[in-house]
Amino acid sequence: MISRSSPTYVYDYCAEVFFVLPTDNKILHHRYVTYYQKLKGYPRGFKKEDFSKFNLKAWATVPISYDEKLDMNVYLANNNVEDFTMQYRTTLDKNTVNNPLRKISITLKEGYNQQDIHTLQIRTDYGQKSIEGKIKHTNVELFDIFNNKINADDDTSFIKQGFEIPSYEWTIHYIFVQVEKYNPLIGPKYWLSPFGIHENRVDITRKLWQESGVSISLCVLSSNIYVKMIERTYNDKKEILDAEFEEIVKYQILKSKKIESENPENTNMELLSTPNGIFILPFHFFIPDEAFRHGSFKYSPDGRKQSEDRFEDMGIIFGKSDGVDKTMNCDPYYSAL
Repeated sequence: MISRSSPTYVYDYCAEVFFVLPTDNKILHHRYVTYYQKLKGYPRGFKKEDFSKFNLKAWATVPISYDEKLDMNVYLANNNVEDFTMQYRTTLDKNTVNNPLRKISITLKEGYNQQDIHTLQIRTDYGQKSIEGKIKHTNVELFDIFNNKINADDDTSFIKQGFEIPSYEWTIHYIFVQVEKYNPLIGPKYWLSPFGIHENRVDITRKLWQESGVSISLCVLSSNIYVKMIERTYNDKKEILDAEFEEIVKYQILKSKKIESENPENTNMELLSTPNGIFILPFHFFIPDEAFRHGSFKYSPDGRKQSEDRFEDMGIIFGKSDGVDKTMNCDPYYSAL
């Protein structure tokens, strides 16, 4: 949870989720968390016609550090992912730009050089496979300090995907593997230490991963650890302490090592197993301790507001204050509807 000791970059966080429960007469539920923005009226991004198309639409801006952010959204229809977008954006400091071991191998436009690079964006869309004639690809773009695009439009910035991405988890990994060239710790920071709340676990995971010599990438290993932590906390509702955390890390490394020894081409990828009817968001959706605005709304299929709860004080949880209608379980590691 966010507290007074949390880094200030957490205030760039915002998230919204809209979901329709078929057992609830198609009532639209809206939950949001934001710091800067006060939402008014009918929720942006969800239209009346969406009632018949989607049972979940969600998006978020998730800060990783002072200079790194993720823009994420996911649309579900009948529990199947229809579309998912993942974008990483960061400001590159001069140490990174000048580091010969991390040379940015993206072709620049004529007249620009490495010293002109200021920001980097990497973006892909899971849902592109459903658009006829659309080439599945990843965009890698560089901008100068004036926000001018300075990379050439060639195959170093327009990377074609000659394969299907089977799930939005793999979309996140696909981007993170690219990002690891610039921030090797992106995986454990995102999965295991959201908003810097468990930096020691980032160190534990990296140390044990390096010592093990396994081929699995650090970002995928971190996701596997995250999944096992969710499953344990979901089943017994108790906090995972550092000793148990280290045990989970070691177990996942041993499991990956066994799979790799049988077939070096295989990668262990843990998938979250949850009760039917629960949606798992690809980003952390949580209730902050203070300073954030958060709330909930209900709308009928004809767009009429049925209820509204806006909370701007610390210590209030989603749902009605009398304990009724707590349809969202929010935790630093777990987001479910």
